[in-house]
Amino acid sequence: MGIVYEAFDTVIERRVAIKTLRLDIFDPSQTADVRTRFKREAQSAGQLAHPHIVTVFDYGDHEGTPYIVMEYLAGKELSQILGRGARLPLSEVVRLMNQLLGALSYAHERKVVHRDVKPGNIFILDDGSLKVVDFGLAHVEASNLTDTGALLGTPAYMSPEQFLALPVDERSDIFSAGVILYELLTGDKPFTGTVTSIMQKVLRQEPMEPSVLNPTISTAWDMVVKRAMAKKPDARFQSARQFSETIKQIFEKGSLNVSVEVTLTGAKATELGVEKPQADAVGVSRQAPERKVGPNGAHSIAERNREHSPERRPFAGAGMVVLVGAAIALAFTFWNYGSGQKSPEPAAAMTDAERDAKAKADVEKAAQDQLTIEKLVNEEAAKRDTAAAEKAAFEKAVEERVTRERAMQDKTSEAKRAAEKALTEKVAAEKAARIAEDEAKKKAAAEVARLETLRLQKEEAERVAAEKASAEKEKQSAQSVERTQAPRTQLPPCPRPYNRATWTNCVGTSPYTDNGGGYVGEYKDGMRTGQGTHTYPSGEKYIGEVKNGNRNGKGTLFGLDGSVLQSGNWENGKFIGGPNVDSQSKEKAAKVAKNEKRENVGAMPELEEPDARARFLSPRWRFGLV
Repeated sequence: MGIVYEAFDTVIERRVAIKTLRLDIFDPSQTADVRTRFKREAQSAGQLAHPHIVTVFDYGDHEGTPYIVMEYLAGKELSQILGRGARLPLSEVVRLMNQLLGALSYAHERKVVHRDVKPGNIFILDDGSLKVVDFGLAHVEASNLTDTGALLGTPAYMSPEQFLALPVDERSDIFSAGVILYELLTGDKPFTGTVTSIMQKVLRQEPMEPSVLNPTISTAWDMVVKRAMAKKPDARFQSARQFSETIKQIFEKGSLNVSVEVTLTGAKATELGVEKPQADAVGVSRQAPERKVGPNGAHSIAERNREHSPERRPFAGAGMVVLVGAAIALAFTFWNYGSGQKSPEPAAAMTDAERDAKAKADVEKAAQDQLTIEKLVNEEAAKRDTAAAEKAAFEKAVEERVTRERAMQDKTSEAKRAAEKALTEKVAAEKAARIAEDEAKKKAAAEVARLETLRLQKEEAERVAAEKASAEKEKQSAQSVERTQAPRTQLPPCPRPYNRATWTNCVGTSPYTDNGGGYVGEYKDGMRTGQGTHTYPSGEKYIGEVKNGNRNGKGTLFGLDGSVLQSGNWENGKFIGGPNVDSQSKEKAAKVAKNEKRENVGAMPELEEPDARARFLSPRWRFGLV
């Protein structure tokens, strides 16, 4: 049902045991009930603080798995000790039973019934002390954790009321403790076999007396075990404390023989769990017959078997003894009076009348005896018939109960097999689904990785292409600027003042207007022709070829921040395209220029003032340097 781990509490620094519940081994429909029983174990043991009951420290749930934290027990289960076939000394048996019954008495006083007392739930520590564990089937009064009618427990140690699914109380634990005492005394279980056979034995058979299996113990232990394992709860010890006290007294009086034990009467007999002695036909208390004693004071097993046989039991066959005696008396009477033989006559002779009267009285007495015998026979037959009918009814009830239990077990087994098959199929389907899901996730992840790789490769290619294009563009721009800035020849400066006739094949400088701007470049026949630099009042700058005072040929227009606005071919001051424009584009641009109003942005008036020369001869304007 669960797994127990050894752990270490780092806060209090002590070893503990952690019991976990395995929910995977149960059918989903049973999960709620299993959780309830597991929690009941923690609640039942958790409210009990006794040296011979395991201590529960905590209960919780970790990721859907319930757990109980309890004290760590170093030792072995009692079932392991008994499984080795070793028979414990009587003093050790008494000590262990007193500790067990003390723990049960403590639990019963707090309205907790264990319901599964067995050697597997009794732990013997290394120091020899005893601990009761596993309160998973415990019933707590005033709680709804246990359903009446549920068949719960371990068959070999279950009480009759547990088999019959009747309400149980502390006397059910006393029955189980009696079974354990029997096993401790004899080394054998009182009820063995299949579940059905164990049930039949518990309900209607008495086990062999412990003193027969273990001749070294007194027959008083037979009576203690018999009372503890009585079929009816009212016939058992009514408390674990009473059971324990009886064991102590029997152990202290271990030297008493069976005759002394049987003849205990009154309150002392009730205290020791011994029934009052039976009386025979004349009201005399029956004493146990004298027993033959073997070696070491042990009674002969054969003698014990004879004494406990039905023929040696008190009043066994008493009706037959009465019938045989009456028959002998009647036969003797008829032999004397019916066969014609006469009894010896007294010394004084009897008259015929007296003799006839006496014979008549004898006949009447014989007839009366016959009627008495017949009455006894009829009563005995009626008793036998009643007993047989009761036995048949009981056996029928037991068989019906066994049949119902067997059918229920078959149905439960079939349902369990179906549930296990369904669970197996469900687990397999879930596993296959998980595998398929994992494969799908792996494929999706691989596809995402492939697409991401392609995206990165594409971005890298685009970046490289963009960088390459940008570098090529910058290179072309630099080459264009270099071409436009580089003069064709080293021309001399034009003489001042300006003279159309003298300003030819020279480099001159002249402003546009007084508010800024100007031109530095080549002149021919007094006109701006060749390479030059125009700086406009707006701050824009043109560097390139000039013809007849306007932008014609290859050149570049720069903005205020030095960025390239337009670079390529110009016609009459208009930009007509890139550096590789064809002739048709040039013709088209020329036609457009004729139809449009000519802009005077590039026109620069000629200056005649001689003093203006000094204003624009600074290095700032020379050769287009800004």
